[in-house]
Amino acid sequence: MAGLKSRITLADLSDGYTVILTNSSHTFAGGTSAALASSITTQIVALHGGTLVSAAVGTITGLPSGMQASISDNNTTAAKITISVTTSMTSRQGIVTIPVTVGGTTFNLDFSYALALVGAKGDTGATGATGATGKTGAKGDTGAKGDTGAKGDTGAKGDTGATG
Repeated sequence: MAGLKSRITLADLSDGYTVILTNSSHTFAGGTSAALASSITTQIVALHGGTLVSAAVGTITGLPSGMQASISDNNTTAAKITISVTTSMTSRQGIVTIPVTVGGTTFNLDFSYALALVGAKGDTGATGATGATGKTGAKGDTGAKGDTGAKGDTGAKGDTGATG
């Protein structure tokens, strides 16, 4: 096939952006109907190529009643979000949207959550089988011999026999 030429187009991806959460999901412990108060922290990792860059966290949306988010170290390379729940949170699952702006571009990151509630107490189970009887232990040593008792009194002398 004379006259055919190949053409390859290369794209330089060394300046692309990567933006992630160090923890993008969490299951919160609950009682019988609502969450137990607790919190978790996730950090924003933003890379431009292979270089760590600053990240600006915007207004977080999708928070249910009883869940709060606080941002610390915003606009730095160590931006963090602490997500806290109170005993008033009853939402069983959902997704919170976290807008993060890096290099003028906004990335919407998802944080998914679930609530694990305690189930009803079950019936008492059947009594288990009796276990095997253990081995009999070794016979103990014979005890020490006791002291000799005191000598008794001499008895009364008997009568003399009849003569014949």
